Amino acid sequence: MPTATRQPTRTGDLIAHEALALRTTLIRAYRSSASREDLEDLYSQAVLELLARAERDPTLTSPDHIRHALRQKFDSRILDHHRAVAGRSPATHARARTRPLDDALDQRAGDRDGLDQLVARETLRELAAAIRELTPDQQLVLASQLKGETPRECCGHTGWTIDKYRKTAQRARARLRADKNSALSR
Repeated sequence: MPTATRQPTRTGDLIAHEALALRTTLIRAYRSSASREDLEDLYSQAVLELLARAERDPTLTSPDHIRHALRQKFDSRILDHHRAVAGRSPATHARARTRPLDDALDQRAGDRDGLDQLVARETLRELAAAIRELTPDQQLVLASQLKGETPRECCGHTGWTIDKYRKTAQRARARLRADKNSALSR
């Protein structure tokens, strides 16, 4: 008898995309909480729990909501891990709870604002690196768009045609998208 295969949902794709984007940052932020292998395992558990929740909860549709829910699930998995370790022998418990003395990030790992700032800093760092890879013309077009200039205004002070402006902007956006996708696949 053939078994029914589950079709991927848009929410499942969003969760996969956000989980991939946050993975490195969250594991780095919580590196003092458990070993890397344990953190990878805990993160996988959190993602699986979120996917199961998505099937029951139709409100889980926005990327911000998914990121927040994933962080909560990961926090919960880490707390459960610490509780489990606390029930073991005193030596195992002490070894699992050791922290680097000079790591300032460890002091802020539980701080939500600190974690949000870390994610934002990492994202900006990656964006700045991608922008440096653009041609000077592509950087100029993006800068004019960020300043709120119209294409005509930009063309007026650069001497470009509207077609050159449009094509340069299109190539810049495509290259940034490609850089973002390649960063997510790492």
